[in-house]
Parts: sequence; C-alpha cells; structure tokens
Amino acid sequence: MTSRDDEKVRAAFRVLRDADVRIAPSMSAVRGRAPVQTRRIGIYGLAAAAAIIAVLGVMFTQRAATHDGVSTEVIALSHWRAPTDAFLPTMSMNQGNAVLGASLLDVLPPIAGDSQ
Repeated sequence: MTSRDDEKVRAAFRVLRDADVRIAPSMSAVRGRAPVQTRRIGIYGLAAAAAIIAVLGVMFTQRAATHDGVSTEVIALSHWRAPTDAFLPTMSMNQGNAVLGASLLDVLPPIAGDSQ
C-alpha cells in the first residue's frame, strides 16, 4: 500500500466514524430506556426441578444389586468365557512340557555374500 492508499482508507473510516456519531444515540440514553428484567423461576420451574430430582432419586435407588460392593454386571462379566476357549489349549492341557523344534531359519540355506 502506498501513502495515498493509506489516506483513502483513513478518510473512509473517518466518514464512517462521523456517521456513527451522528446516528447512534448516547450510552446514557440507551441505558435510561432499557427495562430492568428480573427472572422468576415460577411454579413451572419448581415443578421441573422437583421432577428432575425425583427421577435422579429413582435412578440411584434402582441401581443394580450389589454383592460385597461389586455390581452384578461385573460379577457376570468376570464369569464369562469365550465360546472359542476350547480351541485354545493351554500348557496344562498339553502335559505342561512345551518342546521347541527347529526354526524355519535353521533350515534355510545361507544367502550368497552373507558373512556368517
């Protein structure tokens, strides 16, 4: 931007500022005519609050029954077994002695140029 462009922008803002001063009312005039608004909760607000409290009360009293402080859902989940557990034999099912055989790497021929 040149200094001439700066002057054009300043002049345009000056015109807008002067128009705002002429058109806009003063702050004291605006505050003087503003109505004071008060909020009243009213009977419907109290009824809604009572309904919310009642629903929360029912929710907390109807929670899942607990056994020693643990909910029934947690107990049921801890006893769950996957239907495919039978396909995954454990070490104890295989007499507990795992014997490792030769690895695929042990039977591969050496690569040409390998230092080993």
